[in-house]
Amino acid sequence: MMPCDRCEELEERIRQLEAELYGASWEPPRELGLTLHESVILQTLLRWDRIVPIALLFEATRSAGRAWRHDVDHKVVSIRISTIRRKMRPYGITIENVMSTGYRLTPETRARLLNWPTSQAA
Repeated sequence: MMPCDRCEELEERIRQLEAELYGASWEPPRELGLTLHESVILQTLLRWDRIVPIALLFEATRSAGRAWRHDVDHKVVSIRISTIRRKMRPYGITIENVMSTGYRLTPETRARLLNWPTSQAA
């Protein structure tokens, strides 16, 4: 196996692991009108049934498709969370802030997102 073949193999494995870590198998409902970064943050919050550290959400945005790792500022998480909250408010969906630690979805929010009617899903 040539070195570049091994690199491609490793890069694919990294993409698979990131998809698992950040919950990329779930797609947010189209009605929410989320951007790429917002979707990745919501996917990551939904993936973990606990407090998600800000650092993990930051890394999720840096790993998002079409995101340039060096162009994402650490403040993007709090800005995107604010925007996601505003977009989800009409649907009664909330994100809790755990002071200086991270964010989490309420059990009710988690259930609503996971059981979003198929006709409304993206």
